[in-house]
Amino acid sequence: MSSPVQLPQELLAAVEEALPRSKRRATAALARDLAGAWWGLRTAVLVDSCMLSESDAAALGSQLAKASIDALFVLHEPVSGQTLVVNRELLKARLDKPDVAIVDVGGRVPVVLPSPPPSLSALLDSLSSSVAASSASYITLVLPDPSRPQDLVPLVGLLLDYPVAYSLGASEGPNCVGGRELVVVEAALFGPRGTRERLLSFSYPCGLPSGPEGSLLVERLHLTLSTRLAAAQAVHPELEGAQIEVEERMVVLDQVAL
Repeated sequence: MSSPVQLPQELLAAVEEALPRSKRRATAALARDLAGAWWGLRTAVLVDSCMLSESDAAALGSQLAKASIDALFVLHEPVSGQTLVVNRELLKARLDKPDVAIVDVGGRVPVVLPSPPPSLSALLDSLSSSVAASSASYITLVLPDPSRPQDLVPLVGLLLDYPVAYSLGASEGPNCVGGRELVVVEAALFGPRGTRERLLSFSYPCGLPSGPEGSLLVERLHLTLSTRLAAAQAVHPELEGAQIEVEERMVVLDQVAL
């Protein structure tokens, strides 16, 4: 699948140098994933176009530094194996104002939490301290409880700019959103030639007491991403003519992976 706009050559080169030969075919897909953070449209992107080992993630951070791509750094959590590439400036803003509703889906019914779970607060404090103390291009995230990698779920949602993020609470079992009606919100970047690429997608259960207002949530997300795109277009000419679109739809899924 082609990108709606031309990918940054510096980013493509850094990704190609970082990936081991066995994963080089994923270069374009990974660079496309990272481009949203490079342009300043996304606070972070989750690397899921290919699985990166801890050494692969460190190599990617090293290559970003060598290419003087200082706006980005690699965040890796070794227990879960998850890797994110993070925009430094947008992360600072997100940490200063982590405007996200946390929905606990570890019980029998989804519940909007009145405050962040302690594990999320601990992870945010740890990440904030790590970023403040270092300009390193690679940071290892340490879980408060290594036996509970599921505590990453709300943090990843927050870093991916989701207005609503899930938490499993104290549960170690399946979540309770399977079989329930969900609102799926998807934001996409449209290029001048009509090509489209998804920027982010998240869901939340319908009918939550004190839950998010759908139309307002969509409007705010569209405004946030459009404002970021306008700022990026002043710096990155390849984004000229691109637009943001945010849509929502209803779904019911047998199982929902977090």
